Amino acid sequence: MYGFQKKFLQGTKHIVFDVSHIISKSNIMKFNQQGYNSQRIFDPQANLLYLFSTDMKMPAFYRVLPGNISGMKSLKLAIKEAGLSSCLVVGDKGFYSASNVEKLEEGKLRYILPMKRNRSYADYSRLKSREYSKTYYGHYKYQKRSIYYFTYELERRNCIMFYDQTLYREEADDYMLQIHEGKEGYSIESFEERQLTFGTFLVITNMSNPAPEEVYKRMELETMFDELKNIIEADYSYMQSDESFKA
Repeated sequence: MYGFQKKFLQGTKHIVFDVSHIISKSNIMKFNQQGYNSQRIFDPQANLLYLFSTDMKMPAFYRVLPGNISGMKSLKLAIKEAGLSSCLVVGDKGFYSASNVEKLEEGKLRYILPMKRNRSYADYSRLKSREYSKTYYGHYKYQKRSIYYFTYELERRNCIMFYDQTLYREEADDYMLQIHEGKEGYSIESFEERQLTFGTFLVITNMSNPAPEEVYKRMELETMFDELKNIIEADYSYMQSDESFKA
């Protein structure tokens, strides 16, 4: 199976990956081990890792791992098994951590990782002005929308802050609507604290002189993985054996 899949990765330089947990109560399978995931579910589960080739714009490789194997470890195993010696790794917000970044760099892998807005290293101070010359380094057009950006360094790595005015209005309007409806945890005070983060998207990368527009386009592909669970609802398996689960 892995030998067959390796053919799809020949020559690819850019991959998007995701690790998803799939719950399984089978008494026969070996992959469904006691694990932990972001939903705080401790049921027996297997980890399903996908590699998507952005060069060919198609899924190229997958690997099934026991539920007690971490996402970083499974990624390193998959890259080694797929025979990838040099590629660009794109992850999701849940993947970023100092230890994961160090492990990627130890493996001499380039990466683009989005970062959560509530992190202390997210620098929103430049957005207080909103004057173009004082705030942004440039902008570009993306799907009939203007995306603004500025960059800064964090521990010798490049951070790119993107700002989308359309997204800002949508998030600000939604937040104010929650205040009007009296939803718990929403207030004008909290709106003022968070409004600088609305419409923003922050990534960290070890690429030298990254082109912001290209980085932004790479991150768009992350959304394809939502389909597995949210559209076809494949987050629970009724397969009884490891072989049928893989198939």
